[in-house]
Amino acid sequence: MSLDVPSPAVATGKPKAIVLAGGFDQIGLIEELKRRNWKVVLVDYNPAPPAAPHADIHYQASTLDADAVTRIVQAEQASLLTTACTDQALLTVAQVSEALQLPCPFNTQATRQLTNKRWMKERMREAGIPTSAFTIQHEKADTPPSGLIFPLVCKPVDSNSSKGVTLAETPEQFPQAYACARAASRSGEVICEEYIDGAELSIDAFVINGTTHVLMVSESQKLANEQGAFPIHRSIQPAPAAHLLADRIKMVVSQIARAFDIDNSPMIVQAIASSRGLYILELSARIAGGAKHCFIKAATGYDVMRAYVDTLFGQHPSIPPTVFPMPADAPLHAMQYLYARPCMLAKLEGFDMLKAQGVILDYFPTKTPGMEVGSALNSSNRVAAALLSGVSTAALDEKLHQLFASARALDHNGNDMLLRQALQQ
Repeated sequence: MSLDVPSPAVATGKPKAIVLAGGFDQIGLIEELKRRNWKVVLVDYNPAPPAAPHADIHYQASTLDADAVTRIVQAEQASLLTTACTDQALLTVAQVSEALQLPCPFNTQATRQLTNKRWMKERMREAGIPTSAFTIQHEKADTPPSGLIFPLVCKPVDSNSSKGVTLAETPEQFPQAYACARAASRSGEVICEEYIDGAELSIDAFVINGTTHVLMVSESQKLANEQGAFPIHRSIQPAPAAHLLADRIKMVVSQIARAFDIDNSPMIVQAIASSRGLYILELSARIAGGAKHCFIKAATGYDVMRAYVDTLFGQHPSIPPTVFPMPADAPLHAMQYLYARPCMLAKLEGFDMLKAQGVILDYFPTKTPGMEVGSALNSSNRVAAALLSGVSTAALDEKLHQLFASARALDHNGNDMLLRQALQQ
């Protein structure tokens, strides 16, 4: 539906919710709202986002355009504005909800702080939360900041997921890395921080009535490429390093919740387990993207999306079972993220067969037919994710081999554009 010609609200007797962003991750939110007898209106700038068929109405508009979202909320006479599994749209939710006096878990100021990496890093430093050394750059920079030790990671302060995050291993690589990050920053600000070597951990938690419950800790395996980006291509659960740091993880995640005043909310924390200890990269008061709510449910049995929607209605969600750290004999789970060469995606093939054969537990398309796959190797250009499990590393590796042998991402000429060699590490 075009934003220029909004439809009037339809009197259905159901309360109406506006959901910002229409990727695969928001399908779970839409379905949970509909399960509770809500009518759902989707806002996403793509003409045919994956979540559109699950919503009652789709407006093609930017989730970052607060004025456009305000007009949609008013036209639809919505009672709730929300999103899930995405960072920057949270700020729009808070701004519009506050202006229109709609319920919202966070106010605008708190949300701006949680969605801006500059404030986030500064607050971590103030609160004594271990994080890498960093500095903030505002202007174009051809020389690296003084006082930091290479390698350096350059990050835009206000972009979604891994967009613009670039590694500079040497001073000679810094100008290009900085320019890439600054191009992805809406404000033009860039964080330059020291790279810490170690296992990258993704810590999923839920804070309920002031108590932080760690749900799952997975290891994020990343792929370095020639542009200096290092997108995640696989998550493994349980993370081997997490067992050695279990008590430290619980303590630091609780410290983060207090420092950022997070309560009755999901929380995602990205950390590095290095030889020097645990270091926090960034965090957000939301469910992680990349089909993580499906990953958590498969590995732990906890329905984190249902718990999140409970909080939207002022209800206290059920307390999660004690699942971290996982027992030594727990099965392994992996989420494999699939990328393709630049193309217009026509269709995905082989996934239904792999699911029927028990090779994969499920798969999650992140591009629909007709959507463009760009050249940047980041989360915006994933075509799908596949969830697998195995009783051992060898069993999991065999299933991953079968996945890459059978899955295909076809363009309109029938060419298989799926990237394989780089991802089969």
